[in-house]
Amino acid sequence: MGVRGNGITAALSDYAECFDIAEEHISDMLGNAPPRFVYRIFDMLLPSDWGNDIAEHTANSTRYAVMAVTLGLQIDRAISAEPDTSVKLAMDALCSDIAEQYANICEADIKRVVGAAKYTTRFSAGYGDFPLTAQTRILQMLNAAKTLGITLNADYLMLPRKSITAIIGIKG
Repeated sequence: MGVRGNGITAALSDYAECFDIAEEHISDMLGNAPPRFVYRIFDMLLPSDWGNDIAEHTANSTRYAVMAVTLGLQIDRAISAEPDTSVKLAMDALCSDIAEQYANICEADIKRVVGAAKYTTRFSAGYGDFPLTAQTRILQMLNAAKTLGITLNADYLMLPRKSITAIIGIKG
């Protein structure tokens, strides 16, 4: 059993074409409804029921940035509506990466506004023992249902699916 060179080249060409098609769809959608984010800076203690991992990650922090990013429901709808499974997969992957890039932009804005300080990396519900149930409080803190349209399903997963929430510890 083996794969010949021409088969790999053809498969890669098809795969690249799927990403090109997906990129076109996504570019059109994001042009009409760009991703959005919101954050707030809090001087508070994190709730103890959020677990040890977030507490250790943000140890010695005196403030916390709580953030949310979303690409919006139109992205979810477009991915679901795509009939070509390969293009659908490519759209899903590209949108996950775009959401992460917007989280980077949000984090950079936090650092610009707060200024000189030491920051932890982003830490999201679902990492370690930081429970997904914390999403409820995080979204409430940001009024994210109203400002961004982010809601939770019964399993505490965010809708739109291409959404990110995170906590950043701020020291100094």
